[in-house]
Amino acid sequence: MADPEFTAPDSTAEPFIPKDVALKKALVVTDFSPDASAAIDYALKLAKLAGIQIALLHIVEVPTYHVHPEVVAASKRVDETLEAMRQRAAERLEAVAEVVRNEGINCMASVRLGIPTEEILTEAEMTKPDLIFIGNKGTSALARFLLGSTAERVVRYARCSVLVVRAKAE
Repeated sequence: MADPEFTAPDSTAEPFIPKDVALKKALVVTDFSPDASAAIDYALKLAKLAGIQIALLHIVEVPTYHVHPEVVAASKRVDETLEAMRQRAAERLEAVAEVVRNEGINCMASVRLGIPTEEILTEAEMTKPDLIFIGNKGTSALARFLLGSTAERVVRYARCSVLVVRAKAE
């Protein structure tokens, strides 16, 4: 049953953005998953309405397990693999940034190596966004099950507001 106090907004009216909400910068985190893509879409829509600047961020996750000393000798190959992953991610992210820029939005893109939650929070501390957009589920279901979600930890520890976005079910 509809709420009698609620009236649907006029679709032709200007969007309502409260005066006391200062949105100038948004950090948009992506792992190229469907939920992260939805987060980019939300950020783009808000940027068009409010004129905010978007910073796109992707983290190439560095393995954090301990290895036997003999395996350390193979670390050059690991470094090369991580660098190749970083380069591919940078190319993909720059393509996304170009789409955002073509919409008339000021957009920067950066790729970092490390532990996703730590890198996101570090980037947020450095750039001081007003809002962080992040997808609900990333690409690793096993890691989410074992460790909890990156989004959950970002919501818990970020010093700014965080919008967790889900892709629409098909």
